[in-house]
Amino acid sequence: MHFQYRTCSIDVTPTFSLGRYFACARIDPCQDISETGLLEMHDSGDLGDFAVEADAIAYAHEWAIAWIEEHLNPVICRMDKDESDRTLSSGTRSPPD
Repeated sequence: MHFQYRTCSIDVTPTFSLGRYFACARIDPCQDISETGLLEMHDSGDLGDFAVEADAIAYAHEWAIAWIEEHLNPVICRMDKDESDRTLSSGTRSPPD
């Protein structure tokens, strides 16, 4: 399962072995690495095993978002937050300043 978050592309497709789903996440920067602060693709490794595939996906999704928030360039995070604030306050997306 792939999704976008901030300036990253994330794959949270679990692996399946011995009747269990193993959560994992692969995070790829979508922008120029000097802008994001992320230097390269990051692979979470095994994040734990789950009986239900949806639980493994949800856990990896939450883990990936937390990892990005911790490692992404603070300037990019502030710009994204400002954009979100403009969207929420006006109900529509505003053009960037």
